[in-house]
Amino acid sequence: AMDGGPAFEAGQTELRQALWRAIETLDGRMRAVFWMRDVEGLETEEVAEALGIETPTVRVHLFKARARVREVLRDTYPDYEMRTKR
Repeated sequence: AMDGGPAFEAGQTELRQALWRAIETLDGRMRAVFWMRDVEGLETEEVAEALGIETPTVRVHLFKARARVREVLRDTYPDYEMRTKR
């Protein structure tokens, strides 16, 4: 593993905290979808099944959640651009 030193670690911690704050601004269902899909890495279908909702609904929640998280992170880090896997 690459060691970026204390400054890197501090930056990572700060980013994690900002991300957590962003996630906390999401409403319950949106937060659950974002968490399960982007943090835990479940497939869209698995998230839909776990939450008892349709896959298109998962996609809509995920789109809105990612946009909201991006917006909150941009407020904290104006140069930040969130990379999401499609």
